[in-house]
Amino acid sequence: MSPTNTPNPDLSSPRLSSTWDPDTLQNNCSGCSQYFDPIFNRRHHCRLCGRLFCQDCSNTRSLIPPRLEQRMLLARHPQRTCHSCRIQLAPLQEELCLRNSNAMRYNYIDEGDAVKRLCNSPLAFTLGHEVRKAAYTLSNLLPAGRGDPTLRNLDGMSIPANLLQNAKGIAIVTACKGGLGFAGFEIGTGLVVARRRGDDGIDLDSWTAPSAIGIAGFAWGALVGAQVSDHVFLLMTEDAVRLFSSEDGKSIQLGADVGVALGPMGRSAEADFGATTSRSQNRMGGSGIAMAPVYTYSLSKGLYAGVSLDGRIVMTRSRVNEKFYGRAVTAHELLSGQVPTPPAAQPLYDAL
Repeated sequence: MSPTNTPNPDLSSPRLSSTWDPDTLQNNCSGCSQYFDPIFNRRHHCRLCGRLFCQDCSNTRSLIPPRLEQRMLLARHPQRTCHSCRIQLAPLQEELCLRNSNAMRYNYIDEGDAVKRLCNSPLAFTLGHEVRKAAYTLSNLLPAGRGDPTLRNLDGMSIPANLLQNAKGIAIVTACKGGLGFAGFEIGTGLVVARRRGDDGIDLDSWTAPSAIGIAGFAWGALVGAQVSDHVFLLMTEDAVRLFSSEDGKSIQLGADVGVALGPMGRSAEADFGATTSRSQNRMGGSGIAMAPVYTYSLSKGLYAGVSLDGRIVMTRSRVNEKFYGRAVTAHELLSGQVPTPPAAQPLYDAL
């Protein structure tokens, strides 16, 4: 929590209104006095003081003290505040993040629940949910999860341990794909983590805080059916991780911005990968290996058939990250290890 030599901030100091001003109370903004308009200048309530403001005067978000029982849920992620309340709340944000943010909540998965384990939703609206989805997906596709009797028909589909140990990062997405006639779509959500590095630049056996991502794509061709798939993308190079951690929030196109290949499968995959690594080291006199920047593994449910030309784009879900960590954070800050690993992501780390 707070350092021992620093007093805890008084979380009861800001004025927290128990009621909001009704929309009919005034026709102009409490900040700049501009008149409200239902289309061009709409009313917005400050979640702390409850007064009415325009968009420009209430365009900041802050965690608020959970002093009122009905606001406990709202206090877990940043809320709209006016500029005056934002200044009052600024000294409390670090402490509120440690006490109330979703990143600090207890999170868990039930590996014995076959329905949850094999039926991930393609859309999740919180990073806590994405963590649970990712943990279930990894449990299904990593060697440790192969003993589950519900997965016996998927023999040979596990991710080789050697490949995972050499990955610089991992992206895990559940996506829904559908098509009828000559057009189709794909949409889904997930997360990405990167391998942490020590002060000496050596990769560690631990992972960074997760960053929420979304995936979308369109397809053209002869298509029919629908399918939900869990995808694991092993990011094998630093450049691949860097693309997923763009500071400007730029989306990337799989296959165009970064090369993607189907990952090696089967019982001999680990031996083949190890032998390839050894031959490369002997030939090059170093640790380099010619490999795809990204390897992908998938576990699909449903029936989807056709011949198509398609492309996927991946983008960072900044608002989902903000709601989880209690403040605005960039994908670069998360994947470079600048943000401490959150307790709510423990199921993901356990699966890895």
